[in-house]
Amino acid sequence: MRRYLIVATSVMLVLIMVWGSGDALSSPGSEENKGLSYLHRSASGDQRPLSPVVDAADRLKAAGILDSPYFGGLYVDERTGTVHIGLTRMEGEHTEFIEAIVSKVEGVNVEFFEARFTMRELLTMESQIRRLFPPDQVFAFVDVFTNSVIFALKELTPARIAAIWEVVGEEAPIQIYEGWEFVPYRTGRHRPLLGGIQLATNLGPSTLGFPAVAGQDLGFVMTGHAGGVGDPVWQPTISTENYVGTIGANPLGHRFSDAAFVPSTVDIVPLVWPQRGIYGWAASYHTSPGVVVGKEGIATGYTEGIIAGYVSFWHDGRYLFHQVLATYESAPGDSGGPVFVFPVPPGDPNVVAIAGALVGEATIGGQVFSVYSPIEGIAYDLDLETPFSIQGVTGLVWDAYSGYPLQNAQIEVEGTGYWVYSDSGGYYEILLAPGTYTLTGSYPLFYSKAYTVEVVQGEFTTRNFALDPMYPGYPIPEDEEISAL
Repeated sequence: MRRYLIVATSVMLVLIMVWGSGDALSSPGSEENKGLSYLHRSASGDQRPLSPVVDAADRLKAAGILDSPYFGGLYVDERTGTVHIGLTRMEGEHTEFIEAIVSKVEGVNVEFFEARFTMRELLTMESQIRRLFPPDQVFAFVDVFTNSVIFALKELTPARIAAIWEVVGEEAPIQIYEGWEFVPYRTGRHRPLLGGIQLATNLGPSTLGFPAVAGQDLGFVMTGHAGGVGDPVWQPTISTENYVGTIGANPLGHRFSDAAFVPSTVDIVPLVWPQRGIYGWAASYHTSPGVVVGKEGIATGYTEGIIAGYVSFWHDGRYLFHQVLATYESAPGDSGGPVFVFPVPPGDPNVVAIAGALVGEATIGGQVFSVYSPIEGIAYDLDLETPFSIQGVTGLVWDAYSGYPLQNAQIEVEGTGYWVYSDSGGYYEILLAPGTYTLTGSYPLFYSKAYTVEVVQGEFTTRNFALDPMYPGYPIPEDEEISAL
């Protein structure tokens, strides 16, 4: 008989992530599941001690239990100090081996439950069904407690149900729900991959940067100080089913970025957590000091600040040249996280251009800055191809009477609420999507001017503003005077 449940009303399926003690997956309101958690290897165990029961589960992972063809699931109960392991075959040689490992940790018990399906089979079913539907139409996870796969579809139809059973077979351990509300976490397991979610290496957790292409390989950029060439990478935590690739490029010696490239066969989409579309790359020569940048990381989440300047410094045994200082908050674990600007459509927070990847923090003159490697340095070090195009408008703003450049003149993209200011040489730059825009240049005590410009994909259009003064010959106001106007 088919094992599924169709619920006519909306069902909330919440994925609860417990940072520091494990990845907990429990049914809301279920008293018996409270305190139970999936196995999580604490990659930063030097910062927080593991409980005995998690330590025992970690030893089992290290011994290769998760690679067993009979492995059907594992969870720990820290209240009773028990490791629960599901097996499809309960022969003595399998259980005795596990018991011998657990017995090495004082005060920890092990209990076995019979699993009908292995974890590999469940994960395969999950992957097969996910591919049948658009990512925004399906939510799924493997439920260790019921040894099944739980799916929720926003719209459930007979055709969709038939498609599922055709793929997985009549006796598959599937539970299907209609309607769902999903509260996602960047530290959870994500397929496909996207920027801003948690990665793990043998050196600890870090943050996935963004998708990229190197030669014929599609993959992603991550921090360079989380491992060397040949080191495996997992998402979100270290386990066989979470393997997503091996570091393929991380040059030695002095360089222009603290970044590594991981070729991966796991699907990856051009998104930054939670759903910001990546439109292009924005090099440091297109993002001058004062530009607002955002960052996503697993430790501090989303933070934003402004570009403060540039610095070269000694880091991890080598010089990093031309790194970017910014004022947003960051912390350990955020390393490798995507740094971005909001270019298109102007002011739209759901579309970004990648500016670089987080390195860490630096204290200069008593002030703490976050440091990121600019995208052009990452692309140079890792020999990346640019998978996106960037375009926009650049130009100069000057006094039409005297010819002097106007600093801090405002260039506004009408109808968007988006604007930039010119620098000390009167130069400005705006990243925009292809299309037609009206730009207005203004400055105190000067008449404003508006121009219509056409932005072509992959190119920067030039539009200069020669503003006429209201009082020709009157001295151009200084910044302090402008603030008082």
